[in-house]
Amino acid sequence: MKKLPIGISDYKDVRTERCLYIDKTMFIEKLEHCEDRFVQFLRPKHFGKSLFLSMLSYYYDISYEQDFDQLFYDTYIHDHPTREKNKYHVLTFDFSKLDMKDCKELKKAYCEEIKNTCEKFMRKIKASIDLDIDQNPYAILSDFLDVVTQFIDCPLYIMVDECDHFSDELMSTHFHDFQNMIGKNGFIRKFYETLKIGKEKGIIQRVMVTGVTPIILDTMSMDNQIGVNISLYSDFHEMMGLNENEILQCMSSVQPQHTFMDHIKEKFDGYLFSKDGKHHLYPPELILRYLDETHYHDSESSEELEKSIVKEYQELHRLLQISKDYQRNQCIQRLVNGEQPSIFMSEEFMMDSHFSLDDFCSLMFYLGYLTISEKEGSGISLKIPCQAMQNIFVGYFKNFEEDMDMF
Repeated sequence: MKKLPIGISDYKDVRTERCLYIDKTMFIEKLEHCEDRFVQFLRPKHFGKSLFLSMLSYYYDISYEQDFDQLFYDTYIHDHPTREKNKYHVLTFDFSKLDMKDCKELKKAYCEEIKNTCEKFMRKIKASIDLDIDQNPYAILSDFLDVVTQFIDCPLYIMVDECDHFSDELMSTHFHDFQNMIGKNGFIRKFYETLKIGKEKGIIQRVMVTGVTPIILDTMSMDNQIGVNISLYSDFHEMMGLNENEILQCMSSVQPQHTFMDHIKEKFDGYLFSKDGKHHLYPPELILRYLDETHYHDSESSEELEKSIVKEYQELHRLLQISKDYQRNQCIQRLVNGEQPSIFMSEEFMMDSHFSLDDFCSLMFYLGYLTISEKEGSGISLKIPCQAMQNIFVGYFKNFEEDMDMF
């Protein structure tokens, strides 16, 4: 019986501790054949983004070349290694733990993460650097890139985990400040522009950015062409998340009972992120937590899954602050009534102009409140993915309809 990797986002820990691991290494090949070397990939919370980036870092980092067999035994990529295996120095900026009460604190935390990550890397390669934390974040990164080329003989692979961890709260509480941060002279925008400059100079060879919504990078990409967003590509639909067969694989490693799947499907229909996707997907972290509760703690299975969903997606009110108009209210009322609105998925979010109905529904899709129901020509129809999420919508209106003057 394998250990469930609950709360473990370090790939090396998962493998060395003999934890359950569902192989996603076949997507390494696909990423290398992608049209751009600056890639954005977005999924809702708890879809295993941090673990996937960790897996990539151990595969590509030159310092783990001798550990390849130990870390990648019994995986697809072990038998099909690519030419770029262990050919980079990997640098990962983790913005998933940034805690902020206002934009000033966010900027300080941003600086600290960049400074600490760069200095840790320099220590790793037996070098040193003195970075000024009082600079702007992009200036810290620029200083690092100027110096690090003196000490390395292969290019950098930059990974950014949870690039927008802070965005939904800031959009609803400090919208003007949020616009400034990602605007033309904003420090977040310039951070990614610095990555692009490093890529153009050849110091940085690849960039992989994960997050939840496309707002931050879309806003910058409009006139800077910063990378490609592959989140809706059918080839990458199953890169993160578990399909039904993978869930059954998880269950068999714990206890050979397929009845658990019935409980999951009873409460959770799963997600489709591509209109050409073949299988519905489920968030791994919630599924593993559910398996742990039901098998090891003898809890009611369907109730535990519903509790997890409600707990993790109860911040709907923040999203609803972004676009307060009658059309949006009508849309959500239709969803609550079981209807499935048809939209064209927004590819760009113009935060300084009117937030359209398509924008609003697309944002709810990226955040995990809605999923694709079916393809309709060049558009799609959306639905609420599970009964627990339906209850969140209904509960929101019950508690807030008078204050928001919705009906």
